[in-house]
Amino acid sequence: MLDINNFYGLIRFLKAAKREGLRPVAGVHVEQAGIILFTALILDRKGFSRACELLTHMLTAPAPQGRAQRLQDTPRNISGGIEPSSQFDAVADLATNGWEGLAILSDRPEVLARLRGGGKTPCPPALFAKLAWGQPFAGLARFARERGIPAAAVADAVFLDDSDERLYPLLRAIDLNTTLEHVPAAERPEARHRYAPPDEVARFFSAVPEAVANAEALLERATCDGIISPRFVFPSFQGMTDEEAFRELRRLCEEGAVRRYGGMRPDVRQRLEHELAIIREKGFASYFLVVRDIVRQCPRTCGRGSAASSIVSFLLGITHVEPLRYNLFFERFLNRGRADPPDIDVDFPWDEREAVQRYVFRAYEGRAGMVANHVTFGARSALRDPAKALGMPAEEIGSVVRFFRLGEHDRIPPYLREAAARLQGFPRNLGTHCGGVVITPGPITDYTHLQTSALGFPLIAWEKDATEDAGLVKIDLLGNRSLAVLRDTIALVARRPDGEAIDWERFDPLEDAATRDLIAGGGTLGVFYVESP
Repeated sequence: MLDINNFYGLIRFLKAAKREGLRPVAGVHVEQAGIILFTALILDRKGFSRACELLTHMLTAPAPQGRAQRLQDTPRNISGGIEPSSQFDAVADLATNGWEGLAILSDRPEVLARLRGGGKTPCPPALFAKLAWGQPFAGLARFARERGIPAAAVADAVFLDDSDERLYPLLRAIDLNTTLEHVPAAERPEARHRYAPPDEVARFFSAVPEAVANAEALLERATCDGIISPRFVFPSFQGMTDEEAFRELRRLCEEGAVRRYGGMRPDVRQRLEHELAIIREKGFASYFLVVRDIVRQCPRTCGRGSAASSIVSFLLGITHVEPLRYNLFFERFLNRGRADPPDIDVDFPWDEREAVQRYVFRAYEGRAGMVANHVTFGARSALRDPAKALGMPAEEIGSVVRFFRLGEHDRIPPYLREAAARLQGFPRNLGTHCGGVVITPGPITDYTHLQTSALGFPLIAWEKDATEDAGLVKIDLLGNRSLAVLRDTIALVARRPDGEAIDWERFDPLEDAATRDLIAGGGTLGVFYVESP
């Protein structure tokens, strides 16, 4: 699999290959200024990290104004709509820093010349002249031979059959926000983009058998092993080892027992030791320390979900529900038989969350990124977008969508029905997850590439499912308006002449009879979590 300037679909591809019993080979076409400069084929795990590093340099420049972020799987720009910075030279980066773990293939003589270097020095390893099926290659082959650069034969297939070939220019029109008739010639499908049977490819390259042999050898060398981590990738806290992190976690929990309970009661000690034993066994100590570090930046939080069943979360101040009092079952949150990692969702007041996010990306710079959303074509957008690309006026597009909504599908033109059926579920644009953050123990480019979100935060390549499939652990930092209302109400009460300061961590509304009566009477409109009928 080779996408352009991204690895958005890589994890799904690897899972599909495993499901079908195939050995996957993957890489990336690197494009700048509308030109594919070279193809980087992943030979091993180091090569994947090197490619992620390279793509991150390219994609962290801001997107030009007015350019939508897109994910269409087409032969040209699918860098998420983010044009690589004109000041970053991908070829110069390779020439300076090398490409260990990658094979570099290019059909551009100027690129090959820069990477080859001058004089009589040996050709750098894993550099190849790319001879592409369907394109004249005699001149390139001669250029490569004169400079001692080996050639590799490739077939850059983009579509499989007639249906794909019809869809291809339509996707280009949608991506370029133009009509089908105005799609530039360079963006239209060509014969060389179509899948060719192996015997046809072999005949095409019959004059250069060494190029075919080199390509076959590359495919044998290439591996995607290790891209999907066999273990969950947890963040590290301040460079601590697992044992150091566990000792720090125990110390903070013991401090929390004094703050929450006034001391270490026997029942608290028993529950704490039980939870700590499981956390230590699973190596989750650093994860708890990182979540606590984030929560401390804003004391008005609500750690929720199954994490509220943990006394460790309560003692660290991540949650504020006392698990012993309510007999909450820790194994619902973590247990020895559970394969997936802990899932702690933390709500922040809506107007304070961004500051917390900025802290995360400052404190864990180079190791953190927001989880992406891969927005796909829904039923209506799969009709609207191709209809617009086909030149339909807005009123007619509205009628088509109305026919669909009313179930009058026979009134929709057949060619539009076919396009909509193909597009539905197809990647449309890149977004940002509502709150998911990934923090890695080392450079995040060891695991994925980054680009810049609309708010200026680093954004990883994958949506939540692929993120978890890759072994990365997501922490959800969510915004909540009710917490802001509660914060402001407490501040207003404190300003009243007869008011008293309410401690966020200690106050217990259920001790108040009037509060209990209000809830029992159903007067809970505007009260978070208990306001619905």
